[in-house]
Amino acid sequence: MKVIREIRDACSDPSVRIGDLLRKAKILATTLQNEPLKLWLYHELNGYPRIEDLPSYRKIGSQPMGTFAGPMGAKVTNYSLPVSYMPDFLQARGKAIPFANTVGEIEAMAETAGTNGLAQHWLPEAVELLRGAYTMDGYVLVDVYQPLTKPAFEGILEAVRNRLLDFALGLQELNPEVVDSEKALTGLAGERVSQIFNIAVYGDHNAVASGKDFSQTVTQGVQAGDLESLLAYMCHLNVQPDDLKDLKAAVEKDGRRPDRRFGEGVTSWMGKMSSKAVGGSWKVALALAPELLKAALYNYYGWK
Repeated sequence: MKVIREIRDACSDPSVRIGDLLRKAKILATTLQNEPLKLWLYHELNGYPRIEDLPSYRKIGSQPMGTFAGPMGAKVTNYSLPVSYMPDFLQARGKAIPFANTVGEIEAMAETAGTNGLAQHWLPEAVELLRGAYTMDGYVLVDVYQPLTKPAFEGILEAVRNRLLDFALGLQELNPEVVDSEKALTGLAGERVSQIFNIAVYGDHNAVASGKDFSQTVTQGVQAGDLESLLAYMCHLNVQPDDLKDLKAAVEKDGRRPDRRFGEGVTSWMGKMSSKAVGGSWKVALALAPELLKAALYNYYGWK
């Protein structure tokens, strides 16, 4: 069985539907007996049960638009609604639309969107709640929607395809023999496979120029004062066991940092890891290396 070769080639073929690609990947997940991969494939194929579980690539940014009704049947349509005017609990929804749908449904949405696009309309209760925030002389807010284009849906599908390809290529880099050998696949260390999976699917892809999405991801993984959660998160970022031991020793040596400054040990360790990123021995995007370390350590120390 040459499942890695088949997945790699299918990921590079735009004619292969995402659903078919993921079903092929389920064979790989069973061969590897990797639970994180199995769970990700299950959610992509069957939908996510909770919005909170969605990867960042399943949230589409879209400007809220309003329709206002006036006297004598008059209307104002396609009026841009500033998100900052919304109550705090609605602003996240106003900035991005979460999609928990199956990849099959998202493929269908992309096809339906065509050249004219689609619109996600808000519930009447939300529209009524927003009427006081958006006023226009003689007009009343009667509808709120967010436009969705075909490329937006295709972006979700491409993100899934690219992440699976990155994972397959990561396994190939770990042991080139996996391309043609099931025995080589089953011989891979489970911990290393999980590290490669987490980097490919949830790691660097969650980092954006503003750092906001990345900071949210770190917040979920690293708890203030919990050294084990810090080390586990660093492990997911492909930090090697010897470097994890050095980090543990540095953090314990430096102690608590109420002055909001890294101690000598942690500063030295961060410099060493940045050098490894430059040299290629730490497999992480070079431009993200300092932010990856800084964000995780900020969370550990409880700095905001």
